[in-house]
Amino acid sequence: MKTTKLFLSSIVCALTFTLFMACSASSDADPGNEETVKSVEIKKDKDGDIIFTGEVVKFTVIANGGINVTTSATIYVNGDKISGDSFKPTTAKAYEVKAIYKNVASKNKLNLTCEAKGATFQKNVVVEDYTGAWCGWCPRVSHALKLVSDKTSNMIPIAAHIGDNMENKYSKELAKAFDVKGYPTAYIDRAKLWSSPEPQNTAEILNLIKDNAVLGIKMESTLNGTDMNLKVSVKFGNTYAGKLKLTVFALEDGIVLSQKNYTSYYGGASDIADFKHNYILRHSFTSVLGDEIDSKETVKDNVYTKEFKGSVPSTIKDSSKMSFVAIVSNGDTKAAINSRSAKVSTSNNFEVK
Repeated sequence: MKTTKLFLSSIVCALTFTLFMACSASSDADPGNEETVKSVEIKKDKDGDIIFTGEVVKFTVIANGGINVTTSATIYVNGDKISGDSFKPTTAKAYEVKAIYKNVASKNKLNLTCEAKGATFQKNVVVEDYTGAWCGWCPRVSHALKLVSDKTSNMIPIAAHIGDNMENKYSKELAKAFDVKGYPTAYIDRAKLWSSPEPQNTAEILNLIKDNAVLGIKMESTLNGTDMNLKVSVKFGNTYAGKLKLTVFALEDGIVLSQKNYTSYYGGASDIADFKHNYILRHSFTSVLGDEIDSKETVKDNVYTKEFKGSVPSTIKDSSKMSFVAIVSNGDTKAAINSRSAKVSTSNNFEVK
């Protein structure tokens, strides 16, 4: 009798465990009926509420806070059912997007403003080279920059010197901001490291230059003795929904200083006595990561202008060899969206494509 009771108890326990596991497992599964759908949410693949005519927007539908049910859901744009999970607007107007899954409507609606696609601009690529006259492998990067500049004028180099007499607080702040630990280190558009060995990977920069940019930059400067005036203007082809920052640097060319060299470049000498150092970061008129641009300024066709007046920075040895660089970057990711450079006492225009 005791054996029978023990056997029956074992069966009950096993069934209970099986049912418990089955219930637990089903909690993360695709909701199978209307009763199990507690919430539905629709998301899109692009940041912000601005979209553009002719550009595809892709949607994702999430049930119960984490289950992707996009392929089984129905998506409506301005009350009309669309096919699949993508939508390409053809008219500049407001759009309301919602989803329905298992007869449950999304708890949120996407209210999107569509603008006609505006002007695009030439993409310039900024390369920040962390270097030093003591660094024997650093000529590898300066040589690679020469190879790129021989093929395009749309690459903007900046040499941030560390550990030599061209170092300054701005180069140190920049190196700290990007957590630079080894030399040479070169960042492309503040977004990715230039792959080593750099002279063999010039395409990493040249390919980026083929892109169009959503904003353009122009620069105007004058120099009267030691008094300088610099005006930087940013034009927006379309409204930019994210946070933007503007960085403005002063650079100097033509500083001759011995350079250590472990490479075969520049004749292969271990010490290059008359090495000419160019595009040296000398001064920053803004934070090295940029000052924020008011979102009211980043709207379609608007031109945002910032002016910098004063004496030539004391770190500049020869003002005739001074140039300026402006970088507009994403305020959250640091990535450069576009950049521009100009020699002192020169002006340029927006590079509309």
